[in-house]
Amino acid sequence: GSFPYLSLQWEFNAKALWDAPVLHTRIYGDYNLPHILAAAAIGRYLSVPYDRICDALSEWQPRNNRSEIREMRGHWLVMDAYNANPDSMRAALGHFHRMEHPHKVILLGEMLEMGEHSAYEHRFLLEHTLHFDFQVVCLIGQAFWALRNEFPSFRFFEDAAALHQFLQAAQWPASAILFKGSRGNAMEQYADSLPGPSSQV
Repeated sequence: GSFPYLSLQWEFNAKALWDAPVLHTRIYGDYNLPHILAAAAIGRYLSVPYDRICDALSEWQPRNNRSEIREMRGHWLVMDAYNANPDSMRAALGHFHRMEHPHKVILLGEMLEMGEHSAYEHRFLLEHTLHFDFQVVCLIGQAFWALRNEFPSFRFFEDAAALHQFLQAAQWPASAILFKGSRGNAMEQYADSLPGPSSQV
């Protein structure tokens, strides 16, 4: 398809699906497919022509830290830092895991407003993450920090200053980096601390 973005074939007439042109979007993440189809359905309901719906879907680009793709200092960033809950976290990690890239880094901010379920949900998320092949896992926030002794292969940071310092000293090759967390973490701030790719790695 059009890596790293979604490509799809769609048609209102199921019998004509196989003859439908491939639509290349600028939207990242297979978890966004229902949103694409919902937008197409609304367009159809409003009698928008098929070609105009396709043009709009192919031209629209995510912004405001919602599944936003950036290239920065030789790295490829997925900025999905607008919000986070257990389902969206797992969906983002699953798609990032399936993406082909030799060096994948994830920066996760804690899920806020989890209440009495916070400890369970954060622990369950980290157990889920253990099954993936991420080269570096960085976790920020008190809910993650409380679990630091249970997951020795991950890197935990109690506050923003500590994570900024770590990133500024990091020596990574050109990487794919996922930023994901609740809005209160402002995960996009950490992109400015990324160094360029290291030739020593």
